[in-house]
Amino acid sequence: MKAIVTFLIVVAFSANCLDILKKIAELKHSENEVKDFLSSIEDHYYAPLQTTENAIKDRYLIAFKKGAAIHSILTAFKIAVSPFDRLFKIHYEFKELNAACASMGPLSLRILRRLKQVANIQNDGIMRIMEGNEVNEECTTQKDGEWCLSRVSNASIENFDTYIHACNAGFNVTIYVVDTGVRLNHSEFDIGRATFGANFVSDEPAEDLHGHGTACASMAAGVRAGVAKNANIVAVKVLNKDGSGMISDVIAGIMWTSMQEVKGIVSISLGGFLNPFVNSAVEMCYYYGQFLAVAAGNSAINACLFSPASAQFAFTVAASNYTNELAWFTNFGRCVDIISPGTKCLLANSTTGGFSHAS
Repeated sequence: MKAIVTFLIVVAFSANCLDILKKIAELKHSENEVKDFLSSIEDHYYAPLQTTENAIKDRYLIAFKKGAAIHSILTAFKIAVSPFDRLFKIHYEFKELNAACASMGPLSLRILRRLKQVANIQNDGIMRIMEGNEVNEECTTQKDGEWCLSRVSNASIENFDTYIHACNAGFNVTIYVVDTGVRLNHSEFDIGRATFGANFVSDEPAEDLHGHGTACASMAAGVRAGVAKNANIVAVKVLNKDGSGMISDVIAGIMWTSMQEVKGIVSISLGGFLNPFVNSAVEMCYYYGQFLAVAAGNSAINACLFSPASAQFAFTVAASNYTNELAWFTNFGRCVDIISPGTKCLLANSTTGGFSHAS
């Protein structure tokens, strides 16, 4: 036992963490031996561990240092810990971000934090839609007084019913809606103008089971409720029927849009408290050529405290009311780029196939 621990200490101080993991796997040590080993090298490198709001137990986002061979490290790590950790599972490898997401037990986490190629670790958590109070109101035609659209083309407070736009507004533009999914056959999107892109909610079908994604898509490109009435919609589902989802799934959805050949607008009306992993995904997506329009948030506090609203290259949108003042619920501050109509707007309803008013 002493010889094993001594050998592992020597290996642990080597520069290559792959060597560490391979030697651990070869020794076929017991869990107690691993604990003894870790206790004996308390002065060794220890990657910081951050706690996320609404943290998911035993599931972590891992940031690696620049130049780290992420896939090789994770593969070797899996081999090393599999004898004693049945929880270990690699969910995502975000190569462009030098990051990954994996589930693991406490002992594996301790080992991971010893690896010099690991920069920091954070609990995976939950993100939610940015939603105000909704009042359902069925209607079949767009009525006078739909101020949200009219105010886009005319800022006058007296303008409630006139929306002026180009006949081909949005033509040949693609909008990726990263949300709860989109009801593709809703009348707002004509036939074929809304298509499925990807679904990162593993235990649900691709359909919009909540409604928020369909509503956001209609505001962007709906025939009646939309600003760019000829734009194409691509549904990227990252949130479930309750309007919430794992941070890692949100990151995966954002990174999926960055890899698409067709560049356009990425609409993200969701968020949570400040998260560097999410912000890095937004920034990388921008570098790949996408324009990211994100919600400021609905907590009536500084938008810079939230992600993705605080991301460097996000175009962050706060909400105004019909008197051209900030909506009572909207976030604000230097991270906000524009203020747009956002209270009691006519939006598509995914449940009924009709419309509702929402903020």
